[in-house]
Amino acid sequence: MERRALPAIAITANSATLTAIGNDYGFNEVFRRAVEAHGKKGDVLIAISTSGNSANIVASAEQAKNQGLKVISLSGGIGGKLKELSDIAIIVPSSDTPRVQESHILVGHIICDLIEKEMFSISASKNKKRAKNKAVFLDRDGTINIDNGYVYKREDFKFIKGVPQSIKKLNDAGYKVIVISNQSGIARGFYTAKDVKKLHNHIDAELKKNGAKIDAYYFCPHHPNFNGKCECRKPKIGLIEQAVQDFNIDLSQSYFVGDKKSDEECAKNAGLKAILVGEKSISKNLYGFVSQTFGDDK
Repeated sequence: MERRALPAIAITANSATLTAIGNDYGFNEVFRRAVEAHGKKGDVLIAISTSGNSANIVASAEQAKNQGLKVISLSGGIGGKLKELSDIAIIVPSSDTPRVQESHILVGHIICDLIEKEMFSISASKNKKRAKNKAVFLDRDGTINIDNGYVYKREDFKFIKGVPQSIKKLNDAGYKVIVISNQSGIARGFYTAKDVKKLHNHIDAELKKNGAKIDAYYFCPHHPNFNGKCECRKPKIGLIEQAVQDFNIDLSQSYFVGDKKSDEECAKNAGLKAILVGEKSISKNLYGFVSQTFGDDK
């Protein structure tokens, strides 16, 4: 799944900033100053100290509390000074530094996974009943953009007329907008998955100019002639099943819009309302479908 980016910063990583603050204010101030500069009320500071008593880490936690941030601390032993400054203190009960630090690495991965599940998917373990989302699934090439064949370069990408406005209308109507595409150019060696993601970032930036957004991109990198059979290449529904899990989607209230027979078949296989676009179709393009279904703003 490709989800929207989340704002996060590692204040330990900028050597120029650390050097400048260290020279001007002293090493114990390097993280506190960074929190003062970047931290906003409601943000979360994750403070990591094996002992829980590292002076520069403790100072950053104190600054975070003063600015209304939440503090999650990872420490060892009995938690040290950080424990009292933390909203959540995760303490590895050991004085063995390697053991404490390897545990912190594991905890970091767990935190990232919990954030993903809480913000972008449904966690079955929480057993929460949430209202299901409705979605419009979109094919990419030929539906969102002009299909010039294996499009992966920004300079080759061009929206079909009315697409940004149509996506915004879907956003405003409360639909998740999710792209499902076959990208066999990866299997063929024409481009890489990284190239595809770069193009998707470009699409996001262009849509943002129109106040529109795509909630997620899912793509199949395979082709049966090169990789054998898979479960994610349309008209199979592996990618849709993943999106349903990630976004808690009600398929009976959702649509699939595409320009190829495989899109139509995929929609029917998944139990979605199939909308085929193209010159020979009732809806010649995405704008036509959105206007007919949700009303024309003109």
